[in-house]
Amino acid sequence: MLNLPTGTLQSSWITQYGPVLRYTSIMRRPEVMLADPQAIKYIYDHPELFRQTDSAQNQALNLTGKSLLWSMGDDHKRMRKAILPSFGPAHLRELVSVFRAKATEARDRMEQGETDMAKLVNQITTDVIGMAGFNHEFGSLSEEKSELLDSWRAMLMGFRDRSFLAVLQYTGVIGIIRIWVSEWPS
Repeated sequence: MLNLPTGTLQSSWITQYGPVLRYTSIMRRPEVMLADPQAIKYIYDHPELFRQTDSAQNQALNLTGKSLLWSMGDDHKRMRKAILPSFGPAHLRELVSVFRAKATEARDRMEQGETDMAKLVNQITTDVIGMAGFNHEFGSLSEEKSELLDSWRAMLMGFRDRSFLAVLQYTGVIGIIRIWVSEWPS
């Protein structure tokens, strides 16, 4: 099951059960999976009703620090307002050539027989972030060797690691242990 392409299992669940389903995850943790765009939009539009899980917030904190991904409430609104000009029409117009170039590269890869869409989308995203955000060509789509790209991938793969430690962190057990250990007397 772990060797299946990304999303295969979830896709079969959606086909069988519909776009909203509740299931029991590891350590009997209840989970809800949404594949309904209107429901997802409603949740994102009402953060006061739906807050991030503690494990998701801890993962965002570990990945990005106290950033937009980690913040909630008024802090999140303030940070979003600060970066909003970067996503305005004028700035996005400047990036159309980047989007077009990467879309063309992706099309060429698909014409050559590339079928792993999750990998392809990940490579496109990495290259677009590199060019649009840092003015740096990662070369992810062309699979060039790059120390910076290898570091980026290692960081991202650390959060996709399926090791027992990662499972414990995802389920929140590591957080409980961290709190418990920090409360030990010296």
